[in-house]
Amino acid sequence: GLPLTFPGKKGCFDKLAQVCFAPHLARACEFAATSATAGKEVYNVVNGDYFRWETVFPQFAKHFGLEFAGVKTRSLAKEMADKGEVWDRIVAKHGLKPIKLDKLASWGFADWVFGAEFDVMADTTKIRQAGFANVVDSEDMFARMFDDFAKMGVLPPPAAAAAV
Repeated sequence: GLPLTFPGKKGCFDKLAQVCFAPHLARACEFAATSATAGKEVYNVVNGDYFRWETVFPQFAKHFGLEFAGVKTRSLAKEMADKGEVWDRIVAKHGLKPIKLDKLASWGFADWVFGAEFDVMADTTKIRQAGFANVVDSEDMFARMFDDFAKMGVLPPPAAAAAV
């Protein structure tokens, strides 16, 4: 019943960010390994777009039927360290796959991602010039991932989030 807040630093909230969807990375690896134009080079791979956490976090809240309440800086690694039993109760309540909370997310990595007080921008010119032009819309990707994780029984359905 709590509102969703951005857990990172205020200075990160409005910065440009990029992410990479795992299937997109797999396609890029396949391209690099099999394409005659790839030339056994090393490439940067990201989805190909930019977003700001200040734009997507309110979308996350809406997706899960929650209120968004702005930035509340804290360490997820510390905050989530003792939440395993809470997660186990959520798993039991919703009949989810019994994945332990510390295996579900890398909270320390999340702290780094949400703490970057600079634009995160990878140059993908080289792989595009080699012929890999695939892109993923990151905002759509997040919503699709949340829904897919619910269908796989890893997360509760979005409608249930407000009641957790």
